[in-house]
Amino acid sequence: RTYRLIINSAISGTSARIRLSNKYSSCAVALEKISIARCNKSGDLIGSIKALTFHGQSSIKLGGGESVISDSVCMTVSVNDYLAVTFLVTSGSLKSGNALSSADLIFCNGDRAFEKTVPDDNRPLTKVIKAVTRLINLQQPMPIPLIEAVELDNQENASAIVCFGDSIMQQGKWTGVFEKAVREKYKGKYSVINMSITGNRLQYDCSERFFLKGFFGASAFNRVEENIFAYNNISHAIISIGINDILQPGTLEAPKSEIPVIPQFCNSLTRLFNMFTEHKIKTLAINYLPVGDCRDCRKYKELIRTKINEWLNTADIYDELVDINSLLTDPQKPGYAIREMICKDKLHPNKLGGKTIANAIPLKFFDE
Repeated sequence: RTYRLIINSAISGTSARIRLSNKYSSCAVALEKISIARCNKSGDLIGSIKALTFHGQSSIKLGGGESVISDSVCMTVSVNDYLAVTFLVTSGSLKSGNALSSADLIFCNGDRAFEKTVPDDNRPLTKVIKAVTRLINLQQPMPIPLIEAVELDNQENASAIVCFGDSIMQQGKWTGVFEKAVREKYKGKYSVINMSITGNRLQYDCSERFFLKGFFGASAFNRVEENIFAYNNISHAIISIGINDILQPGTLEAPKSEIPVIPQFCNSLTRLFNMFTEHKIKTLAINYLPVGDCRDCRKYKELIRTKINEWLNTADIYDELVDINSLLTDPQKPGYAIREMICKDKLHPNKLGGKTIANAIPLKFFDE
């Protein structure tokens, strides 16, 4: 099977490498003909194909739980160029990767890895995910297997703004709008990286219950070192994590015993922000949006959300705060979101809600 990932680079570069991760799979996967090249928006290759090697080897077998970084290849990349990462899977199932709305994936059967154009056969998994998400009214970007990051050697002092959170960020309804604004104002200066996971929590790892085992990832604390601090060029972070700590307990997702104790939760959030500060990363916090219509909301959960928001709004743990609770709350129904601002699942911002959130983020914060 041939896979081609298409991304639009926000920064320039003189060389490139990729990170592959099979961390969340228990089975090995074998790859050949791994390459990177400039392409058009549709993924048709432009110019020369740069074969990627790993410790000098052109093929690789990545065991379950393993990650690897490729050797660098020289290539000239300009701001807003499209890049294609292509690889041929010769054995194994792809069970580990990202779910991003900012990248496109082409899949086809057979070996088409070095061809200019790869036909899109539409992954069976994509059809399953679309059907399931429609059934449960969840907005879910399609999974991108194996590729954890594409890194460029930038000579113009570019840095990264990382979005660290849960599905409110991961689904891209506001992060996409925000990224576009950053690209327009700071051309070539920043890349916006989305390191968010649907269902992710601040204090607890993913549930071990039923079919959801492992589905929502490790807690913010247990993944921040690898997802954030393993990179040395992050200057700013937008952090919104914790709404699932409030909503999941007492549902299929998590036992009721995991209901957050407010002082402990606030201490945990303080510790997380302090970790970013210690790494000299400026932080912008986003508080918790109204969820009164959400299927998992209860009166006691709403009280917890309100109390934590009150604390967060005046806490001295961040450099900037965006109060999305005030932006999205229905003035006639406190605790409930404006219907025109949220998706059918009554939890996630829709395009209008996402645009409202993105427009509230002060771009001057990134002048520093």
